[in-house]
Amino acid sequence: MSAMQDAVILANCLYDMYEPSYKNIRAAFKDFKAQRESHVKFSMERSVTMGKLMFGQKFLERQMRRIIYNMPVWLQSKGYLKMCEYRPQVMYLPQAPNPGSLPVLPQKPCKRYNPQTVTASTSTKAEPAAEAVVEASEDTAVTI
Repeated sequence: MSAMQDAVILANCLYDMYEPSYKNIRAAFKDFKAQRESHVKFSMERSVTMGKLMFGQKFLERQMRRIIYNMPVWLQSKGYLKMCEYRPQVMYLPQAPNPGSLPVLPQKPCKRYNPQTVTASTSTKAEPAAEAVVEASEDTAVTI
């Protein structure tokens, strides 16, 4: 899951570059780090804690494992909900609707994305082309 989130955020940061210069690439990676660092730290801390709880052999770890395995499901699901609220999307495409009831963390908007441009380009692709090619002779074609 983390690799897909990294890919989406990196694509957004690279898309925001106006030209591929060294300075802009460094700025894109700094922006990527700023957006992802807190989420990655949270994920790593949770993973370390879960590893200790699942496989730890100390007395306290065994007791915590016993408590967690006997915890009600609704209480366990609260921890999973925290992980699910971070759902980045590719910002230069139309946004997918949120079909669920869970809140979604806000995401940094794209500098270059314009929803009207995407809507206009997708509506013109569905319509037939306005230009027609008419053969004037065997060797040439004229566009009207």
